[in-house]
Amino acid sequence: MGGISGQDKTDSQDRIVSVIGNGQAEGNAQVAPDLLGVLRLFVSTELTSVAAGAQPTIPPNTQWIDMNASVGGVARGTSIPQGTKQKLYSYTGSGLIFGWSVTLASLSSGWAIHMEIDGNSNFGPNGLLTDDLKSVALYNFNSSIPDFHMAITTDGDTFRFKGGLGTPQKYNSKIEIFAERVSNPSKDFNAGLIMIYKAT
Repeated sequence: MGGISGQDKTDSQDRIVSVIGNGQAEGNAQVAPDLLGVLRLFVSTELTSVAAGAQPTIPPNTQWIDMNASVGGVARGTSIPQGTKQKLYSYTGSGLIFGWSVTLASLSSGWAIHMEIDGNSNFGPNGLLTDDLKSVALYNFNSSIPDFHMAITTDGDTFRFKGGLGTPQKYNSKIEIFAERVSNPSKDFNAGLIMIYKAT
C-alpha cells in the first residue's frame, strides 16, 4: 500500500473516509481527545479484498522433501571443504516455499547459508554467516522458532527459514539452497528438509 490516495468526505466531526493504497482497503480516521484531553488521531481499517471469515489454506499437494542427491543436493554426511558453495536443494518451476531447515556440523563456526530465488541472491552475495547469526553480541538468532519478521533463526546446529511475516515465499522459475564452508576444517552436511508447493 502506498499511502492515502484520496479523501471521500469530511463531516462536522472530522470524520474522514479514505481509500488507502491501491483501493484494497478503506480507512476511517477521527480526531478525538484521549483520557488526558490530548487530541489523537484514531484510525479503523477494514480489508475489503478478503472475504469475511476466510482462512489461509495450504494447497493439498504441498510436499515436505528431504534434501539429498535426488533433488539436486548431496547425501547426508557429505563433507564440505573450505571454499565450497555446496548446493543442497534445487527445483525449477513455480510455486510457494513455506519453510525449510538445514542441519550442519558445528553451525556456529565457519558456514554461510544461501538461498537463491529466480536468480536473486536472497541472503546477499556472501550469504548469511552463521557465526554472526548465532553470536549473542551480534544478531543472536538463537531460538527454535524463526523470527516472525526476519523469517530466520538458528537452533543448535540447525538453520531455519520461514516466509517473512508468516507468509509463504513465492518463486516463479527456480529455488536453490546452498551451504558454503568459509573456513577450515571441512564439516558435514547432516540433513535438510523443505516444505514446498510446486504449481508447475
